[in-house]
Amino acid sequence: MPENLRKYFEELVSLYEAQKQRSEQLEADYGKAQAKIQEQKQQIDELKRKVESLSLAAAFGNASQSEASSKDRERSRKLIDSLIGEIDRCIELLEN
Repeated sequence: MPENLRKYFEELVSLYEAQKQRSEQLEADYGKAQAKIQEQKQQIDELKRKVESLSLAAAFGNASQSEASSKDRERSRKLIDSLIGEIDRCIELLEN
């Protein structure tokens, strides 16, 4: 009987260590995801400011500037959409 208890205890300790390592890894992953989300939010804010700036420049500029601004706005919007999608994926991962 004591040998069975010893094996059972060793197995419990082993399972505990494995779960502890998993928990530490998940905490590290969570921290990285949070940092990435914060970074992407800052990028989105910066891109939104650029879009607003380009919109103002296009409103006061001539046709050739408007065409260039239109292309810049389109690229900026695509980048913002991409970042928003990536943030949504990160949030979904954090919720699971």
